[in-house]
Amino acid sequence: MDMNFQVWQRDNPTFRDDDAAFLAQTFPFGFSHVADVVTDDIGRVFQLTNHIDAPFWENSGVSLVKDPCRSTSVGDVIVQVAGPYGDYDRPLRRVTVNGFGLGDF
Repeated sequence: MDMNFQVWQRDNPTFRDDDAAFLAQTFPFGFSHVADVVTDDIGRVFQLTNHIDAPFWENSGVSLVKDPCRSTSVGDVIVQVAGPYGDYDRPLRRVTVNGFGLGDF
């Protein structure tokens, strides 16, 4: 079953992991909502929002919200929302991209 996700990238990327407590206190300040993704697995969001064979916004299920933007990387946030216009303040799930994959916060 397809789910809706928002991709948030750091305005000033550090490309490092931050702990859950830090992200819970700061997100979404310092981040920009750059893309919406519809897919059946939160793990696929990272793959779909990386420039692999083409610009990521050309991938099926991806809608660009802010241009320009880069590929999703360490320290960025993926938010699962209830619908295509979901509110990040009431997410179903929030994860950060870290060195081990995805980590809830």
